[in-house]
Amino acid sequence: MNNKIINYVNGKYDGPENSLITIYDPGFLNGYGVFDFLRTYNRKPFLLEEHLTRLFQSIRLSGINETFTMDEVREIIFKLLELNPEGELTFRIIITPGAEEQKSCIFIIVGEFLERSKDMYTNGVKLVVDDFQRSYPRIKSLNYFNFKFKKGFVKEKNAFSLLYIHNERVLECAQSNVFIVKNGKIITPIDDILLGVTRNKVLDLIRNSYGVEEREISYDELQSADEVFITATTQAVIPVVQIDNLVYSEGKPGKLTKEIIKIYGDFVSSVSAV
Repeated sequence: MNNKIINYVNGKYDGPENSLITIYDPGFLNGYGVFDFLRTYNRKPFLLEEHLTRLFQSIRLSGINETFTMDEVREIIFKLLELNPEGELTFRIIITPGAEEQKSCIFIIVGEFLERSKDMYTNGVKLVVDDFQRSYPRIKSLNYFNFKFKKGFVKEKNAFSLLYIHNERVLECAQSNVFIVKNGKIITPIDDILLGVTRNKVLDLIRNSYGVEEREISYDELQSADEVFITATTQAVIPVVQIDNLVYSEGKPGKLTKEIIKIYGDFVSSVSAV
């Protein structure tokens, strides 16, 4: 991206060097805040309404004062598209209570979207198990300490991400949702996880054509799965071919996983072309 990035901070559109917040903001001091993250396809904010709906749900569940509307946030997103006229973009929308915790603050950080390696989709990725559960799973909070703290561990294991398992229950990955395929059924957790926008869209797209179950998945069931895949905004649908030392579908993306990758890709192409 050749042009200087323009962000939005509490009513002001400016470059990163001028995107300043007070050190007394609880988002900085205590990690008390929420965010959502979306990307563009063909310069169109993808699943914008779904992301905004989840953002405002996080705001309400976290007890942060709602001092702006969904319409106002939507308008800012489209203004930032005009001010950042090149390439595919990402938008990280951050909401904090503000220094006095009366008027909430809004920051929208714009980034250049970097495509994932095609190798991930053709050859799959490895996950490593971590015993962890989010404190408030339905809130997309700023607290990603566990994920950041263990990035070195993930790299050491030559893995793509952490897979959170707690009390023998499969939950989610650090930045994505997880699905397993077992005997032709596609199964994904529903309790004690962050409900991903991509997760929900994948379920909408396949529900009428495949056997789908949203329910608890035990660690034993994960180990005996036929296929595994993950979903996220920046990842779309990625096959998982290994978790710790266990290899799935002979170390290659499984048949149903490849079908779902195509279904989701076709959907993206159809809506981004409009």
